[in-house]
Amino acid sequence: FLKLSLKEHLNGMRTLPHDVADRGASIVFQPICLPAFIDIAEDDDYITVIDFDGSAKVWASLQPVKYNRTVLKSAVDNVDSYGSTNIGDGLNQGFTEPSNSPTPKDKIAVILTDGNGGYIDEAQNYIDHGWRIFTIGLGSSVDTKLLENEIANLSGGKFFSISTEEAAQNAIQEIYQEIRQIVSGEQTLLSEELLIQQDEVIEREIFIPGKIKNATFSRVIEGSDVEVILIK
Repeated sequence: FLKLSLKEHLNGMRTLPHDVADRGASIVFQPICLPAFIDIAEDDDYITVIDFDGSAKVWASLQPVKYNRTVLKSAVDNVDSYGSTNIGDGLNQGFTEPSNSPTPKDKIAVILTDGNGGYIDEAQNYIDHGWRIFTIGLGSSVDTKLLENEIANLSGGKFFSISTEEAAQNAIQEIYQEIRQIVSGEQTLLSEELLIQQDEVIEREIFIPGKIKNATFSRVIEGSDVEVILIK
């Protein structure tokens, strides 16, 4: 057994999730959704940042996260929500960038959009290569049928509908966990949502089977810093 001890320090820090991010138009949830994947990405992950409105623009070409977190976050800041939404062009550009990746890791796209947009089966390239697409619909004007049934589900990804900050945080957490499992082959032994107050300590005992050689403990926190201690 391992004992997991969590203690919160209310200090204004924010820790949010991770991984390979291809993205499109956004609205108020951009500061929540996008830096998350950069903050918790592994150093050897590769990320590209793509903005699509009338056409797609690469704000950050595919690059390793190590030493480039600031550059990638600056690229995210360049993304706006003006103009039309050419989802197809975003998907095409999002496919081109990871195609030149020097790593054999799984390629995963995370698309955020706040509107309806042009699309002509551009997700098929991802499907043919076994690349998953996670789609996030921001607001109420998104084409749910397209994002969920024709893009996410067909590629083996998942669709998330977001209309509140809480929903954004939950979607990010779930996508982060699923991407970790896809890339590393991990399985979730325990997932729990906790409400913790300032200076409160919560302890949980976790049974890890003897055949497991490595275990990863992750926490997704908005608005504060949580100290995590493992006791064997």
